Formats: sequence, C-alpha cells, structure tokens
Amino acid sequence: MTIRSSLAIACAVFACSPREMRHESAQSSHADSVGQQVSSMATRPTADTTTRYCLRGSDPIRVSEDSIGPLDLSASLKRLRVSCPAAYETISYGEETANPAVAFPFDGLAAIAVQHQDSVLANQPADGWLVTGTKGLLLGRLPLTAPWTELRTAFGPGIDDGSHGLTVMFCAYPRLLFRLDAPSEGVTSEQRSDLSRIPSGARIRELEILPEPNPTWHC
Repeated sequence: MTIRSSLAIACAVFACSPREMRHESAQSSHADSVGQQVSSMATRPTADTTTRYCLRGSDPIRVSEDSIGPLDLSASLKRLRVSCPAAYETISYGEETANPAVAFPFDGLAAIAVQHQDSVLANQPADGWLVTGTKGLLLGRLPLTAPWTELRTAFGPGIDDGSHGLTVMFCAYPRLLFRLDAPSEGVTSEQRSDLSRIPSGARIRELEILPEPNPTWHC
C-alpha cells in the first residue's frame, strides 16, 4: 500500500477537511517521488542490466591505438557518450595531477577518456585513454592478461622507463604505454632498451593510449 492510499483511508475514517486532503495529498506525492528517487539511486549500482555497460557479451573487447570496442577514440566525448549511455564523468588522478575524465564501463573492462583541461569539453576528443581490466584483446592478438614474455615476443623491441613505476613502449606501437605490475627493484628513471630484466610473469596494470606518440619517448 502506498503512502497516498494510507492517507486516503485515514481521512475517510477521521473526516479530514478538503484543505487537509489537498495538503496531505501534496505531501504524499512529494514523499512518493523522493522514495522512488532514493530507491533508484540505491539499486542503480548493482542492477544487472545492460544499461550499466557500453557493451556486454562473452567476447573480449578489442583494444587498439584507434578504438576500444565500438568506441572511435578520435571522436568527441559528446558523440561517444551518445553511443554509450552508461558513460559518466569522473576524475583521473596522476602522480601530481587531477584531470577531468569520462568513464566508459564495459563488462570486465574500464576505459577512461582523459582531458588535460579544467573541465570536460564535450565537443572535443580525449587527450588520452586509460584502460584497465581483464576482458580485453590487445591489437587483436593477445589478452590484456598476457604475461610479459608473451607481450615481448608478440610486439618486439621497445624501451622502458621507471619514473613512475615500470612503463614500457614497444617501438612498433609508439602510441601505447604499458604500465606493468613488476616490482620497482632495479628500475631507473632513464629510458632503457634492455627489456630482458623485466620479470617474465609481469602483467599489464594499466594501458595508456595516446592520440599521437609522446615526443619524449625515443626508440
């Protein structure tokens, strides 16, 4: 029974005046509305519906330099959000920075579009993308969960940097930066081309996709 129905029954029993009925009806309408909003907010994060994700299914999400699943990384954020109603604004925190961003949630994968601005500029594309998760297929060849030995064999020579944890760029893919979960022992802040010292079982912690190569990285 709703709040409005209960008030109607009470007024029928206790002979409320028309003015009291109008006042109580307005209060009940407001209470019903607030209750519905609170209920919706409470269930939205855990509701098992397709509106939680940009894309669902058993297949892995293809990740490349130009796209993440159905998302064209050169498109404006406004256009991308139309194609993914589940997207929402957030903040991307770096070592010493905080940038406005838009999160595009996939089932098993998270893609964050970052802009180096004071606020999100919807009519512009992202200045970079951050990808985390387990359900991704990298360049159509390897899962994002592949160990370092498989990544190195598949993508060839590259360089690494230890300024903010171990990051690797493969020379064939200069717009992709691989942040690995390898321990920091022996990692320097200078770029090096000897990747043999990276533990064979190291895996991708985060993948950064740039719109163009970073000029400070040189193979």
